[in-house]
Amino acid sequence: MAPPRRIVLADASALVAVLDARDRHHHRCAELLKTIRNAELVTTCAAFAEAMYLLGSRLGWAGQHGLWELLERGVLRVATRTDWGREAALMAQYRDTPLALADAQLMALAADLDGPPILTLDSDFSVYRLPNGAAPSVLP
Repeated sequence: MAPPRRIVLADASALVAVLDARDRHHHRCAELLKTIRNAELVTTCAAFAEAMYLLGSRLGWAGQHGLWELLERGVLRVATRTDWGREAALMAQYRDTPLALADAQLMALAADLDGPPILTLDSDFSVYRLPNGAAPSVLP
């Protein structure tokens, strides 16, 4: 029996950078994605929707199609949570930051999964805390 794959959570900012060759973080994120192939890349519904919107704005259908292809090829999986209470509590807790829904979903999922690293370009993740009080580990 194979050991379970490590999970890496993906924020919209990193997904956009991976797919937009003009993004200043493209090379770094695309190279990192190659090195984490032994892990399962997971995002949330809100982060996926945010990435889809941003890619559409920047690259049109070609960018959006690239994101769909990540799903179809099994490179990326979208996780869903049915209890949104934690997201609401996080958004209230960080209302002065503020905490976007996509980031709240990622933090809630990170808490559910005992703090896997988050692939993000968003510096706000250094402010957010997991239930144990630790900041999430961020990549790159």
